[in-house]
Amino acid sequence: MTFLEKILAEKEKEVSRLKTSGERYVPANREAPSLYETFMQAEKTCIIAEIKRASPSKGDIKTVVDPVQQALAYEKAGAGAISVLTDETFFNGTIKDLKEVSDAVRLPVLCKDFIIDEIQIDRARANGASVILLIVAALNPERLEQLYRYARGQGLEVLLEVHTEQELGTALQVGPDIIGINNRNLKTFEVDLGVVERLARKIDDPEILIISESGIRTRKDVVRVERAGAKGILVGETLMRSGDLLAAVKRLTGVPEKRKVKICGIQTLEAAQAAVAAGADMVGFVFAESKRKIEPDEAVLIAKQLPENVEKVGVFVNETPERMAEIAERTCLDYLQLHGDETTEQAAQIPYPVIKAFPVQTLSDIDALKAYRCDIVLLDSPDGKYRGGSGTAFEWELAKDLSNERTVMLAGGLSPDNVETAILTVRPHIVDVSSGVETNGKKDPEKIKAFVAAAKQAFQKLEERDSYVSIQTTR
Repeated sequence: MTFLEKILAEKEKEVSRLKTSGERYVPANREAPSLYETFMQAEKTCIIAEIKRASPSKGDIKTVVDPVQQALAYEKAGAGAISVLTDETFFNGTIKDLKEVSDAVRLPVLCKDFIIDEIQIDRARANGASVILLIVAALNPERLEQLYRYARGQGLEVLLEVHTEQELGTALQVGPDIIGINNRNLKTFEVDLGVVERLARKIDDPEILIISESGIRTRKDVVRVERAGAKGILVGETLMRSGDLLAAVKRLTGVPEKRKVKICGIQTLEAAQAAVAAGADMVGFVFAESKRKIEPDEAVLIAKQLPENVEKVGVFVNETPERMAEIAERTCLDYLQLHGDETTEQAAQIPYPVIKAFPVQTLSDIDALKAYRCDIVLLDSPDGKYRGGSGTAFEWELAKDLSNERTVMLAGGLSPDNVETAILTVRPHIVDVSSGVETNGKKDPEKIKAFVAAAKQAFQKLEERDSYVSIQTTR
């Protein structure tokens, strides 16, 4: 008997108990925004954050949790909806969790359970759910259609979950607004992100909202499912195990969880070690033609020696997506940094988080880059063959408001002496330096140390200044 068969056998017993109890379920008087409208209108991928104490595949995840506090923390961190597991036998959830969470938050709330009967839908609605889950693998086509129509008739949204091409075909016959593609096989509980890549391309209707479920742990995972066509992700275990929900949500949505320092143009292990020792958060390898170019084989050897918390960035200029993906996989890159003429459409096809460099001369340059879809915009001097590494700065005042709208990396002519002024003016999320920490064309450990220290101190001043301004404006 598979995991799913065991769960469904228990659900039959549960439904029988609910029907014999004689309890009447009065619909909750709760208004919530539409999950479909919220996610379809969002500019970024939205998260359905799940409250999940345990699972058959992972065992206990976080058994001691206050569901209300967890839900409020999700809401504060920026989740677009909350999913509450209500199965008691296999996931340690309760219907009480659903009721308490629905009463506490203003977001759409999904009742996550193995629904096989109308009485479960009535119970979910009575306890505040605005969305229910129907699993195609758990129902025959006729019953699926009946339960879908019943739920929609009750004013509930339905997340229709599929895992195979056959299930997707069945789901599409129902005419759903929302399809969840579960990367986890409910019969074996194995996870493969390739599932959403294979199935999403078979959904031709752009008005169907695609949610990728299971296996989302990193920003690279999110970008991968985004490229496949998902506009939303359902995340449980990753968030439940996180000690800092705000930082975790930021990471998944492409916003740096803290302000960072990047040392670019790394060519030797010694330079990389100096950057790490100084406290740099990111290091960059230049794979394009440049005096700082490094061969992929050399970068791989250096990357293997770096701590996991130091992010690795590959710099490319008009390279083919295939070549970039090959190097990225070998070097375990976290970001691809593009300095050529890559269009936003080309960037959208790259299955990695993208940093796109833009030369800045006038305010119109700032306005033009706002429409480019990427994780991070890098502002650099227009000088130099490939818009970078020239050692000259642009007029920082031009970009002073951009960080309110985009995640900004600032480069171009930075040094230990001017990085504080640059940070306090532009308010970037990341600063990027190369020539400013070199002596005679080589990375200088003392300059790296001085730059990182100055940047971190400036970031601290910026946070204090912004906090003060925030306090004053709320009085």
